[in-house]
Amino acid sequence: MKNILGKVGMVVCVGLLAACADPGAEAANASASDSAPAAAQSVDGLTFTISGPLFPEPATFEVPGDTRELRTYLSDSMFSLTVSPNDRLRSTDGKHVLTGVILGTQPAGVGESTESAGVSEATFNFDTDAGTDRQQGPSMAFSSKGEKQPMRIVMETFEDGKRAAGHFIGKLQRTNIDSTHEIYDVEGKFDVN
Repeated sequence: MKNILGKVGMVVCVGLLAACADPGAEAANASASDSAPAAAQSVDGLTFTISGPLFPEPATFEVPGDTRELRTYLSDSMFSLTVSPNDRLRSTDGKHVLTGVILGTQPAGVGESTESAGVSEATFNFDTDAGTDRQQGPSMAFSSKGEKQPMRIVMETFEDGKRAAGHFIGKLQRTNIDSTHEIYDVEGKFDVN
């Protein structure tokens, strides 16, 4: 009888240990999978969304940080981010093509720059509805012919010559001569080196 009770006790103990170990393993697996999406959502390069007359549905563009087409200049006197795609860099929905971006502040450093103090450049160029008979090549800027639209660039991290990270939000005016009345909303973030 002692032998049978001993064996039953051992089986119960092993079962309890296994049951205790499984939730820990599931928790470890769950926390590993929970952290993966956060890493996937981090910005490495430039990501922005634009909406307006030629973008009736907001268009999102993602420029990887490791591409040759994304260049930066980082010093305490100036921040400049330039995108000049050699290849066709399409919006995430595939409808539009980004042909150029310039973002800049003077001086540079952690803090906020606006259209009235600090933002030196916010220019965007596209081929909208690329490859269709509706294709257009709009150019847009926060400043055109002396008129400035609201623009805010917030630098969250700035290491001189090494790294800049932050976000921006504002309005862009189309600069093509026959369409200067068009206003666009833009919002995005960057993490570049």
